[in-house]
Order: sequence, then structure tokens, then C-alpha cells
Amino acid sequence: MAITIGTRSSFEDRASVKDNIDDRLDFLTPRDLPFLNYIGYASDAAGATKGANSLKFPCVQERHTWLNDDLAPATATLNAAYTAAGGTLTLVAGQTERFQDDDVIYIGNSVFLVTATTHGSETLTVTELHNSASHVNGAIVHLMGNARTEGVAASDIESRTTDFGSTENYTQIYEAVVRLTGTETSTERWGIAGDPFDYQMNKRLEELGIQLEKNAIYGRRNTSYPSTNSTARRMGGLSEFIRNGTDTNVLDAAGADLDEPMLNDLLEDIWEDGGKPDVIMVNMRQKRMMDSFLNPYVRVARDEGMAGILVGAYDSNVGTLDVVLNRWMLPGDLIILTREFIGIGPLEGNGNNRAFFTFDLPVDGDYKRAMIVGEYTMEVRNATKAHGWYHSLSTA
Repeated sequence: MAITIGTRSSFEDRASVKDNIDDRLDFLTPRDLPFLNYIGYASDAAGATKGANSLKFPCVQERHTWLNDDLAPATATLNAAYTAAGGTLTLVAGQTERFQDDDVIYIGNSVFLVTATTHGSETLTVTELHNSASHVNGAIVHLMGNARTEGVAASDIESRTTDFGSTENYTQIYEAVVRLTGTETSTERWGIAGDPFDYQMNKRLEELGIQLEKNAIYGRRNTSYPSTNSTARRMGGLSEFIRNGTDTNVLDAAGADLDEPMLNDLLEDIWEDGGKPDVIMVNMRQKRMMDSFLNPYVRVARDEGMAGILVGAYDSNVGTLDVVLNRWMLPGDLIILTREFIGIGPLEGNGNNRAFFTFDLPVDGDYKRAMIVGEYTMEVRNATKAHGWYHSLSTA
């Protein structure tokens, strides 16, 4: 043992000096869930592990089905040019059913009265009421209303009803297992305060949450419901129902820089389909592009448990939309959503809620083992009208 003569400084016996290690581990992997939290995942039912559920229809089986209801369309499209005083309008196939006798319609500044509908030839026989004029193929026909005479019998009015459309998604199982030896659980380590096993379980739960967030955006459902357990069920996300759907408001930017006219083009498409969008979700690249042209661009306070989300507001012609920054979005994507038509939640049939839960596993040695399980699905209602997607925006 060495003996120091005189004043002892900190340079002696460095081997016994306790290293200055910060007791808080600074993880590089982000753990925020901006999309899930925005649609109520964190705030509803007190959080993810307490049964958070923003589904409009409870999920009680592996195939989750919801109805898409809509009003009868109030517009149609000319399938041939109309010549002034022609007396007959030809519509796109399947659109004459939107009209009936005594309907008042208009094309541009011209007003007509429908006197007969012929579904087979897709024509309307009309009388011009105001501004006789010619109209090009593709012009929009608008239903203004129906004009009836007094005392008309109900039997003289054509009955019309609309069908419900249905959409389905599948539940997807998320799992993780943690196994630590008795020695490991009894060993104190820098940066971990408390039970190391609980620490590892919490980490796995956060990772599963990120997986659920990503899947809710880009997940693709099985092409058909699996017939055996050899194929795992996959939940479809926004990409399944909006980006890759049929007749949805999806625009290809072809590498162009995002600007305000482009954004308003997509908003207009959704609005003309009857949608009332209220959310724009982007990655940092497109957020910066929006910052460059949005004026005013105002940061707004949120009190809905949406930790980790940067939210702004864009005052557009169709209303004020929240702008949500999401690190998990592809840099070339911009998604416009109507929040009331989106939900996510667990399978909960027969009173069993499969929101994320944990349970201990049997052991046959000196270790501790537990499992995390969650089974979730998602609704994207009115996908063809209430939402929109820009892809292939410039990322340079």
C-alpha cells in the first residue's frame, strides 16, 4: 500500500475514483407516438395499457367491419356535349338514378327542369328554365331541388334509397418476451433506478407502441382473411385504405417541391367529395416546406395528452387544420385526414380487453420471464372522400 507524504490531490489512486456517470440514460430512439396520440390513443380510457380505444364500433372479432354511409350524390357529369335547346342531357353511366322527374338542376348558369329520366340510355329529358346555352362534355350537373305541385300523391313520387357500404380490417397481434436471470435482476447498474426487469418490460412496451404507430400509418392488410393459423393476421393502416385505395384523393407530386397551391388542390378535391378535413400530418421535410409558405402559421396549445407532438394550425379555405409533425412519416408524404373518421383500438369481445397487457410465464430455473401482448385493429371510415394523400414530394 502506497503512502502519500504531504498534501494529497485527486491525481493519486485514480483506480478508486467513482466515475461520474449520469444516472439518466439518454436514449437516441424516439418514443413519441404522434398519430396514435392525436386520435386519442393516450387520452382515451387513461392510456394505452388501460384500454385506450378510439374505434367508433367496438372490435369483438378478428375481422372488424364497419359501415360507410353516405347521402345520395347531388351532382353528375355530362357524358356528351349539350347543344342549346337540345332537350336531352346524356350523363355518365349509372348517374341518372341520382335524378327524378320534377328535379330542378343547373349546369353553369343554365337552369333546367327534368321531365323524364331514362336509365338505360343514361339520359335526362329537360326543359330549359333559364339561360339557354351549350355545355361541353364533362360539365357538372347540380341537383338544386325538387319542385312538386300541390296535393301530389305519394304513389306518384319515385322512391329512392341508398345502400350501406362496408369495409373490414383485421386484428394484429403484437408480442414481446423479457427473460432475466436472478443474478441480473439482483445487480444494480448505472442508469437504472428500480427493478431491472420492470425497466426492460417498459422498454419493450414502448417499442411495441412505436410498431403500432408505424403500422397505423403504413400497414397493409392481408389480401384475404387467413384461412389457417400458419398466416399471421395483419392490420391495414392509413396506407391500405387511403394511399392504395380505389378512387381516393391521392396525388403524385412527381418530385415537385410542396407549395400552397398544391396543398389547396388536394384540400379542394376532398372538399368537393363532401369531406371536411381537419388534420395535416407530415414529416420534418414537408413541415419545413409548409413553414416557408404558410402565413400565418401559429403554434397552438394542446391539452389532450399528446406529449411529443408538434401541432400548428393552417387556416385554409375549407377551415382550420391542425398540422401534426410525425417523425415516422416518409419524407415525401403528406397526409390529410378527418380525425372523426379514424379510430384504433383493441379486440374486446366477450368482456376480454386485449389492449397491451403483461403476464408472468412459467419458469424452470433461476430466471424471471414475462410476456407483453396486445391485439389491435384500425378504422379508416369514408376513406375515398374524407382523407387525402400526397406522395413523391421532393425530399431534396
